[in-house]
Amino acid sequence: PMGYVYFVLPLSGLMIVFFSFVNILDLIQGQTSKHQALENALKGHFHLWFLYMLIGLYMIVPILRHLVRHEKLLRYLLILSFIFTVLIPQVASLLSHSGHEYIYSLYSGVVGRLSLPLGTGYVFYFLLGYRLSTVTVSARIRHAVYALALLGAAATVLLTVYFSRADGSTDESFISNFTFMAVFEGSALFLLAKERAKAPRTRVGCSILRTLSRCSFGIYLCHAMVIEQFERLLGFSTLSCPTLLA
Repeated sequence: PMGYVYFVLPLSGLMIVFFSFVNILDLIQGQTSKHQALENALKGHFHLWFLYMLIGLYMIVPILRHLVRHEKLLRYLLILSFIFTVLIPQVASLLSHSGHEYIYSLYSGVVGRLSLPLGTGYVFYFLLGYRLSTVTVSARIRHAVYALALLGAAATVLLTVYFSRADGSTDESFISNFTFMAVFEGSALFLLAKERAKAPRTRVGCSILRTLSRCSFGIYLCHAMVIEQFERLLGFSTLSCPTLLA
């Protein structure tokens, strides 16, 4: 399929080149051994899970391409995916934090046995992005999504701080990629960019957005390495300054 030619093979090649470069740099700086460098080259840097995820998504694009032609089927899969990827895990997590750990155990034992690989995980965001890009969203729904995104961002901070202090360690339950907050925040940014692109007076803004879009993938690939080099060579990290500045 052409998807392999245009996406899967280039991404795989990019992974090999980038992983090799990062590990050669670590070897030169004496940060790793040869055996560890080989293992790291195969597994990749911690933030490059994103590339593996993209390759997996593009592998099933031929299937998804046929699926999205049927609107009712697409809506069904989005609803199913939202329920099992976001809704149930989030509710179970909240109940667990409220002292009902058995609920989360029950969720893991029952829902975990349902094999729904096609419509869950990052496939949900893939299909949601397609849906939002191809339908006209009314102003009322857009504004509701914007409001939920702002509330979600505030809730993320407050809940993370509260439960982290209560547990005495960092609680990352509310900053995962599959929370209510993440869904609404991502959807809000997407809809905002889509709406601004239609406005006749925002040509400069659209140009900036397109430039950022073209650069974002490369920035993501390099950002962890840049942060690590700052810390190794200059002794500067996010812990070197106040939280808000970091």
